[in-house]
Amino acid sequence: VRAGAGEQATGWVVDARRRWLVTAAHAAAEAEGAEAIFPAAGAVRADVLRTLPALREAGLAVRGKVIRRDAGLDLALLELESLPAGVGELPLSPVSAGDGKAARLLQTGIPINQGDSGGPLLNGRGEVVGVAAAVAPEAGGGGLFVSLEDLAAFLKKPPPRPAAEGVIEKALRS
Repeated sequence: VRAGAGEQATGWVVDARRRWLVTAAHAAAEAEGAEAIFPAAGAVRADVLRTLPALREAGLAVRGKVIRRDAGLDLALLELESLPAGVGELPLSPVSAGDGKAARLLQTGIPINQGDSGGPLLNGRGEVVGVAAAVAPEAGGGGLFVSLEDLAAFLKKPPPRPAAEGVIEKALRS
């Protein structure tokens, strides 16, 4: 996922019907839109950027708008204009009810590299159980992941409403 001033992160489709993609909020920065790139399996990041014009032409680089972001959780939700053929969603693991009082992070020995933020952490059944957030130096370079409970709560929030037009703007327009 690329947005703003060239910020990059990983993303994944959470709802194919609505064309929703989860990524890291810092990658979306304050941009209203972003581009999701769907390279071939096994592609190297440097090659993806080099072949970006061809990926766009093939419909494998898709524009989207940021419909929700939470800087505290470092999550952003994009609504894509379309999905490339064959792209599906990743299922969420069943969520246990939490108290919702504070963000819960999962610490793993799985390393997170630059650009991995926003990527899914999967269980053995291929279900999302967390979202890559940061490197945990105290875990030998392992990763910190936003919990599934926090992700589920983030996805359930209503979309933000457009800012109401102020009285001055209405008067000037009339």
